[in-house]
Amino acid sequence: MRGSICVLIACILALAGATTGLGAEVRAVCRIPAEIALPCRGASETMRVFVRGNSGWQPADYTMAGERVIFRLRPGELGSSQIRLLIDPPAWLDIDDITPPTLTGLKIDGQPLAAETTVHLGMGPDAPATIRLGARDAENRLDFDSVVATLDGVALPAGSITVEPGDDRSASVEVRLGKVEYGTHRAVVSIADASPQANRLEVAVLFSRVDMTNYLLPTLPGVKLTVSSSFPGYEDLTALNDGRKEFDGVHCQNDVSWASAEQPGPHWVEARFGQPRELKEVTVYWAFYGSTHHTSQKLQVQAPEGGGWRTVYTSPTEGHPVGPCTTFSFPAVTVDGFRIVQDDGGGAAGRPQLMWIAEVEAR
Repeated sequence: MRGSICVLIACILALAGATTGLGAEVRAVCRIPAEIALPCRGASETMRVFVRGNSGWQPADYTMAGERVIFRLRPGELGSSQIRLLIDPPAWLDIDDITPPTLTGLKIDGQPLAAETTVHLGMGPDAPATIRLGARDAENRLDFDSVVATLDGVALPAGSITVEPGDDRSASVEVRLGKVEYGTHRAVVSIADASPQANRLEVAVLFSRVDMTNYLLPTLPGVKLTVSSSFPGYEDLTALNDGRKEFDGVHCQNDVSWASAEQPGPHWVEARFGQPRELKEVTVYWAFYGSTHHTSQKLQVQAPEGGGWRTVYTSPTEGHPVGPCTTFSFPAVTVDGFRIVQDDGGGAAGRPQLMWIAEVEAR
């Protein structure tokens, strides 16, 4: 009975795929020998059909019945219950191709680099804006719709990717990274060929965005930090500007972070420079604990003015993307300090009455 259910499920899945007509690839799950009949538009006695299990492609065992194709599946002989059928592939398709496309060129921000699939750009104050690569495949056409670009594992929007085909086997791909926060990053761009294996060329660009123009370095004279309150055991403020910004998520005590009292009301961190400086952005690195970045969602950056405070930055209505750090940018002001004020209930989603910070930088 269990085997019959598997065969039935396989037939349902395969039926949906085969109705697309010739050139379709059908996937089936079958643990016992089975026979399935699938409708296939335009089927003829001269069409080619291939089957694949654990080994390479081989001619499939099938017969024709009008516009229906009857397949005999033998998972034991194929070495797998996961079976793929390829129905009359086009003549140009090399179905045995297992070689990914070749990287023919690479540019970062318009500057040519060696065509290598892993590139380390090192550290710098600015992130790359564009990645452009060339790809060519010797065995098959490229699948121009297969291009994927990610930054730190998150897919970039389709609008940030431009594909310019050269011919059916070559293309140039440009990816615009958009705004990139401070920290260590990995951008990946990939394109596959049109073979049944979808062999994929993947190019990884690694870089760290680091700006040493930080007014809160502990070695600078006059730098002072104060806070509204502290969570028990988190009274020491040394971690807020000790330069440590990468964490394992297992340990996040007071030696690497500061936390406010977990109670209703606003929470704040105030920083003083000891002298007037031109300030245009503040970066906060959030506490990372339990695989969660505790990114505050509602806050303001305020500058001292006439014995009070003037807001120079306010969080967007939708809050901030959860991540290692957030940079708050605003028109430059000349001040001797600032403060970050978290609204009542404006903390991370899981602990909205807590403000939990690992590091603060100002430029």
